[in-house]
This record gives sequence, structure tokens and C-alpha cells, in this order.
Amino acid sequence: MDEPFNWLDPVCAYDLKTALSGLVAKGLTLITALHDLASWAMLCDHGILLTDGAVAADLSAAELIEGRRDIVCFERDIIGKLSRPNAAPLP
Repeated sequence: MDEPFNWLDPVCAYDLKTALSGLVAKGLTLITALHDLASWAMLCDHGILLTDGAVAADLSAAELIEGRRDIVCFERDIIGKLSRPNAAPLP
């Protein structure tokens, strides 16, 4: 799916997230493009960041779970990886 939550009002986005989560719980593998980094941390169990046509980072379930603890820090680190793919995370 490409940006499945764009342009949806909050109720519809929540309903779609709930429906998709239910399908994933039943064994569906869902691949989606998301630009909303908070959704990555909250909804995904694996993530791949692309920049300039190449993989800039490969995020594990553990990294995404850690991102849920501090979404602002998570977003800052992701932006750092995208804008400076070979640099260390920002302090």
C-alpha cells in the first residue's frame, strides 16, 4: 500500500489501522510506504529507509519498539539517517 492513511480523517485512519492490524495478526504480510514517521514506530515491525534510490537504514522490530518510547527522538534520528545516511545518530 502506498500512503494508506493520507487524506483520511482521524476516524477513518484509525478504522483502517485497526482493520489492517487485524489482518496482520491473522498472518497477512503488509508492505506499505509511509512518510509519517510516527506511524512507523507505532504500526510497523520492520522498516527500511530509502534515500537516493538506496537503503539508508534497516530498522528492526526492537528499534521501532524503542522509537515508541520517545517519538520525537525517533523522528530526529530517522531524519538524521535520511539527510546524512552514513553519519552517526544525532545526540
